Amino acid sequence: MKKVALVKGNDRKQNILRALNLIKEDINPEKKIVIKPNFVSDMNQLASTHVDAAEAVLEFFSNMGKDKFVIAEASAHDTLKAFKNFNFYKLKNKFNIDFVDLNKDDYEEVTLDFSGKSVTVRIAKTLLDKKNYVVSLSILKTHDNVIATLSLKNILMGSILNTLFKRDKSKMHKGYEEISNYLFLLSKKLYPDLSIIDGFEGMEGNGPTRGTAIDSRIALASLDSVAADRVGVECMGIDAEKVGYLKICGENNIGEYDLKNIEVLGNKIEDVQKKFKMHDNYEKQIKWLS
Repeated sequence: MKKVALVKGNDRKQNILRALNLIKEDINPEKKIVIKPNFVSDMNQLASTHVDAAEAVLEFFSNMGKDKFVIAEASAHDTLKAFKNFNFYKLKNKFNIDFVDLNKDDYEEVTLDFSGKSVTVRIAKTLLDKKNYVVSLSILKTHDNVIATLSLKNILMGSILNTLFKRDKSKMHKGYEEISNYLFLLSKKLYPDLSIIDGFEGMEGNGPTRGTAIDSRIALASLDSVAADRVGVECMGIDAEKVGYLKICGENNIGEYDLKNIEVLGNKIEDVQKKFKMHDNYEKQIKWLS
């Protein structure tokens, strides 16, 4: 059984700490801690990881004896601007942190081929480095291409470099079926060590950047990203069979997708579930699955 901690409460930071403590006995990070937030936007806080969520993760690992951290992201926009706008630099007052713009990282070129349509993207080596303990710190959000974006997609799309004259993230957007399969193919090469989903305030409707806030007040944590995301979409009231990339990953033994094999610790899904409004193009997104 894969464990997913699920906590509901009225404090974002405490929710995450409580979720992490529920699975603490399984977390044994002997490597360097690399925290990967979600900065799909460098201006919109609702679309982006909150600094209080990052502080909770840093505090948790500090209490485990870790004293050196990396917070790294390859924003679709300006990573360093995002760190500044979302007040992440204040964390240096309490923790020893290196802030890394993965868009400037060394990279490995990876070719993904689905149904004769291949794309080659540059992947940040920091996230590929097996010496690092990679933590996905994501949000509960609806999406305009893959129904929902949570911890796994945060790592996969966030590992792809975007530079001024070469925007590799856009290469993934070849169609709804294509992006789901590209994400699955990339997951075979890159998978987080720990997944944390901050659902204190989710985004519904036209996510991942143009949606509206939904008060969910939950946090999830798991060593299995697919399992965390499966529980996450259940909490969003989404039919998981429609989240193509998660289903494909599960069918190919990339993480645990079957709820029968997932032990939910803390709160019950049915007690925290809140129906998220779907993206305006939801019906188009799921057409390939029928």
